[in-house]
Amino acid sequence: MKIDFFEEFPNDENLAKASLLNYPCVVFLAAKSLDEFFNLKGKLNRINPLVEAAYWPILENSYWISPFSETKDLENLYEDLEKHKLKDLKVLIDLEPPLKKMRPVLKNLSIFSKNKKIIKAIFRDSEKLGIKIFTAEGPLSPWILLPFGYSYYIRKYMHERIPMYYSSMINKEWVRSWFKKMIKKDKNIALGVIAKGIHDEPLMSAKELEKDLEHFKNKNITIFRLGGLNQEYINIIKRFAD
Repeated sequence: MKIDFFEEFPNDENLAKASLLNYPCVVFLAAKSLDEFFNLKGKLNRINPLVEAAYWPILENSYWISPFSETKDLENLYEDLEKHKLKDLKVLIDLEPPLKKMRPVLKNLSIFSKNKKIIKAIFRDSEKLGIKIFTAEGPLSPWILLPFGYSYYIRKYMHERIPMYYSSMINKEWVRSWFKKMIKKDKNIALGVIAKGIHDEPLMSAKELEKDLEHFKNKNITIFRLGGLNQEYINIIKRFAD
């Protein structure tokens, strides 16, 4: 089983947790620019050469990527990817509503189409930009998310979808079962949370992580997030990781 990680707050303390990993994996590092990412990548490589750093772009004003983000944020992201002349860099497109309060509905609708075209251009030009795209999406069918710009999972865009099945945030068992059915065919699943993110999410126990890993043992897993690793989690993860 392949087990990778997200890291939303890649400070020295959280990056140091990579030293607990004794197998090759990928860590998606949140950063506001590629220059910031490459600095973090160097730190991570020094801590653990087995770990590959991947880029998780955080938008300056909108935080996450969506058709309701600030247009300038999306344009800056495309330009940053283009100017660096990358080669086979893994990039996470985190498809969620903007963190800050969204503007009035009519104004949002006026930028929706333009922003969606910019996001689509990143997918369309991924080979030219030298990136391999992964998308973090809600635990729903892409056909439900597609019209709202929260999935781009159609055949002409070659990328990998990672539905976020964070069981610590799902209280009802029937909801968990429904989400599991929705993402049954996906080969990648995100699990969590083992450390709080920007939304101060509830944490899962080591036993709950073990249960989720057992259920999704035939999938590629990405855990949110690296900074939450402790010996209890590690003991479980090592039993499942290839």
